[in-house]
Amino acid sequence: MNIIFQYSPWLVLLCILLGAIYAFLLYRKDKRLAEFSKNLIGILASLRFITATFLALLLLSPLVKYLSREVEEPLLIIAFDRSTSVLQGKDSTEVRTDISEELKAIESRLAGKVKLQSYYFGEEFRKASDEDGFTDRYSNFEQLFNEVDLRYENRNLAGMLLISDGIYNRGLNPLYSNQNSNYPIYTVGLGDTSQRRDLLVDKLTSNKIAFLGNTFPIQVNCRAEVASGLKSTVDLYHRGKRIESKKVEFNSNQALIEMTFLVEAKQPGLQTYTVQIRPVEGEINKDNNQRNVYVDVLDGRQNILLLYSSPHPDLSAIQQSISRSENYQLSSRKWEGKADLDQFDLIILYDLMKKDEGIEYLLSAAKEESKPVWHLLSARSDWSFLNSIDLPFKVSGAIPQTNEVFPIYEEAFPLFKLSEVQQKSIAKYPPLEVPQLKLESRGRSYDLLLQKIGSVPTRSPLLTFITDESQKTGVLLGEGIWRWRLDNYLRFNDHEHFDRLISKIVQYLSVKSDKSYLRISHAKEAFENEELRFDLQLFNKAYEPINDRDAFFEFTDEEGNQFKYQFNRSESAYYLDLEGLSEGIYNYKAYAELGGQKLEEKGEFRIQEIKVESTNLKADHNLLFQLSEKSGGALLYDLDAEVFADSFLARKDVASISYTTEEVKDIINLKWIFFLLVGLISLEWFIRKYQGAY
Repeated sequence: MNIIFQYSPWLVLLCILLGAIYAFLLYRKDKRLAEFSKNLIGILASLRFITATFLALLLLSPLVKYLSREVEEPLLIIAFDRSTSVLQGKDSTEVRTDISEELKAIESRLAGKVKLQSYYFGEEFRKASDEDGFTDRYSNFEQLFNEVDLRYENRNLAGMLLISDGIYNRGLNPLYSNQNSNYPIYTVGLGDTSQRRDLLVDKLTSNKIAFLGNTFPIQVNCRAEVASGLKSTVDLYHRGKRIESKKVEFNSNQALIEMTFLVEAKQPGLQTYTVQIRPVEGEINKDNNQRNVYVDVLDGRQNILLLYSSPHPDLSAIQQSISRSENYQLSSRKWEGKADLDQFDLIILYDLMKKDEGIEYLLSAAKEESKPVWHLLSARSDWSFLNSIDLPFKVSGAIPQTNEVFPIYEEAFPLFKLSEVQQKSIAKYPPLEVPQLKLESRGRSYDLLLQKIGSVPTRSPLLTFITDESQKTGVLLGEGIWRWRLDNYLRFNDHEHFDRLISKIVQYLSVKSDKSYLRISHAKEAFENEELRFDLQLFNKAYEPINDRDAFFEFTDEEGNQFKYQFNRSESAYYLDLEGLSEGIYNYKAYAELGGQKLEEKGEFRIQEIKVESTNLKADHNLLFQLSEKSGGALLYDLDAEVFADSFLARKDVASISYTTEEVKDIINLKWIFFLLVGLISLEWFIRKYQGAY
């Protein structure tokens, strides 16, 4: 232990001197001590000297440096799969009773030698609980290993006891998802590895969107196990009514049959179609014999016109993103001096700001007809021409040079929301070539993306939207968004997040302005275990957002049951999060009162069923064996507490670890210093009182 002074050590002598002077002056000629002996006065003076010196030394803020030693016991993680498939095997009674008893016996045998932490996994990773049953609708081993690695990084993790049937249906293959783990995994194989007779609807594929009056396909994949020579029928239902049937015959014990139903979209709105394969004799699991598919039937699609001056990779990126959505019909053409706008809901102009009477007429006609326009500008744009025509924005300070500009998502953007993953993707997008200029809007503007030049964030807009009473306008400064789409593919192996960004931009601009005083937005679908969020805005007569009155949400399920909730208030709007809903289509209405008038908005949403656990009930002990073999553990078919505890403790790597840490503390924070000073002062006071000196 070392004492460190933050000031000159010579000041210690001054503290000692001050303590001595204080004690000398106090006890030199105190008449109340006249009857005290010289030895007793010396003791009292010494106590006062020590106390005063200590207090003076504490004013120098001395530090004490010492070594602390901590011993960490080896840790064993017990991970128990709580998905529904675990209980589907013939040993379900054993899972509920024997395994639990053996785990208690293991805990008893390892007590004082190994620290145990028990968790359940499946849909989510959580602490073990006696009240928690086998109700998880899927198994996610990747989440299990990620959570363990995150929580016990740099800890004395000696091993894991993994109890499961080896069936995973979310996340990566367990053999690849625990590559960074360096602890042995002992697996306990549950479930039934034998193949049983089973017919199932393995996969349904259909358009998410169809248009009224059109015919769309529903592709069905039916799989059969141990069903050679058997026949069955596949039925297609809509609103409980069978609309078509197809006969099937299985020629082998493991057969896959594909078929397609062609369906006419006769009713608008969310439609549920059910595909069912009729069970056969000897089939035990019938939960996977039917599946639902949902199709949103629309009255019509929106038409978009994309005009450009010359080919560019950005055009291809925009075209591919818009064309992926069946909501839009895209017409892309090179500018030839004129265009008819009547049939279009949105006009996109790529690099067309050049002196041209046709363009000036086009923009004038778009404004007169309240057609939204999305301008994509580059350094080649004619800024003087842009400022000379009637646009909702102008530029100043434009020079020929460009900057490499990175995008920053503006979290306060109110017009539509991007998911957290999309926001993180935007933060990693490569830069655009952006002209050096200042963009000024002539209407109310909302910035979705801001500019970051190098490492310096700015408040200058990169992608902004401008609204006035008659027209919506979007402006993107710069070129090179094709790199964003490519970057999206390199990082996620798809273009989904970029395409969603373009889709949201197009959707906002193309949808006709909503002049109602109550507006609601939400995703149209979610899975059973997901949260569905509803955002509501309420406006006064001046179209200013308010939230000073109650807003309500009522919805009805397919059986006619009604539910009512009240919206929560945010800063200037409302929100409601719904979760735990069962599969089906729900109709809702959101309403509030304003000025004695009831404002109401109606809609619908769907909840999709999670049914992956019943698709495959054959336990995969081979995967568990490979997982144990790879990590240095072992596969156990029977969990015997004595055998497992002895073999685990016999491992050389199961041992306590001692850590030595150098620590520095202020001496004033040491508790024994406080009690020492109190003791010295109390002793001096007691002697004086006992001897009759006050």
